[in-house]
Amino acid sequence: MNRPSDGDRPKNWIAVVAASVLLAWRLVSTGTGAWKDWLAVLALHAIFTVFFVRRTRLWTAVTMAVMLGLVILYGHGHLPRAMASLGVEW
Repeated sequence: MNRPSDGDRPKNWIAVVAASVLLAWRLVSTGTGAWKDWLAVLALHAIFTVFFVRRTRLWTAVTMAVMLGLVILYGHGHLPRAMASLGVEW
């Protein structure tokens, strides 16, 4: 993946402001359940990417961990419903 260059800095700040507003909205609307809200998780990842992508080599690992966490959250919420609709005891 291509990392953002220094010339993209104004766009990066717009992304941080947008992600921060989105995160604040999700925190207000979901309360303590924000840790399992996929939109809040992606907003935090966007903020992390802007601030730390140039400073750490862990960016790929963090991105993979975030995506794995989102798959687990999705499965936790939807897999029981899918199994129940198929008539499978879960």
